[in-house]
Amino acid sequence: MSYQGATYSFQLERTVDLGFPKTSAYSSGVGFRQTTGELDYVFSQVWGDYQYMMDPKWNGEIFNFTLRFSGREMDLDLFLEVTEEIRQQSGIYFGLKEERIAAECIQVNDQGALTSHTYRMEDAVLEVVELSDGMLMAKGMTLDGLVNYLNGLRDEKYYFYEGVDSEKYSFELNVSNPEKLERSLKIYGISLENCQVNVQVVEIK
Repeated sequence: MSYQGATYSFQLERTVDLGFPKTSAYSSGVGFRQTTGELDYVFSQVWGDYQYMMDPKWNGEIFNFTLRFSGREMDLDLFLEVTEEIRQQSGIYFGLKEERIAAECIQVNDQGALTSHTYRMEDAVLEVVELSDGMLMAKGMTLDGLVNYLNGLRDEKYYFYEGVDSEKYSFELNVSNPEKLERSLKIYGISLENCQVNVQVVEIK
């Protein structure tokens, strides 16, 4: 399905599952976002301020999503417009509600270790993310972006970052389970702490 409007356009297409488990990709630049994966992953990478809960009927269904926009913010209004257009064209439903949940809060304990992995932009590409066989390779990812990505993986944890660091970093993390992720993050001077947070939850049905 696709939509062409005055300030934004998008394409959402179901693609063939090539049989590589937990394989996904994401890239972004000025005025565009492009991502491939299951629906909850796709939308968590573009609008990462929300937690996503997806009906099991969509498990294993892989989509390519490309969004182009001009003069718009990546905010709730754009999210609602895009998801309503998708609902009208496909019947995929997106609902939004607020909940208080347990989370793993990201804490930066060693700023020097983190700073040593600062990303330098290459070929005008702001961000490139690849996941294969439990290994995350990310270039140009902020801490907010890292949290958004982790929350799109649908493990048993929800991750949260409330700091103000907007620097972009390069990460190489084992995200196959929460324990290996926590060990991987220590290289970057980052720890995970138990916390409680209010979140907006998107239900995909």
